[in-house]
Amino acid sequence: MGKQVHFVVVADLDSESWWIDDEAFTARFGSNEGTWNEDTEEWETTTDDDHWKALQILNQGRES
Repeated sequence: MGKQVHFVVVADLDSESWWIDDEAFTARFGSNEGTWNEDTEEWETTTDDDHWKALQILNQGRES
C-alpha cells in the first residue's frame, strides 16, 4: 500500500495560523517513529525525500 508521514501540527487559535512543530515531535516521539508503513504495519524512520514530499502535500493545502 504505502506510507504515512506523521507530524506534530500546532494550530494557534489567536493568530488563526498553523505550523509543524519539529521540536515537539522529537521531544515526544522516537526518531524512528515518523512514518507508518502500511505494508509492514510498523513505524520507521522518515527519509529526507519522504519528509519533503509530505511537506509539499501539506503546503498545497495552504495554497487552496
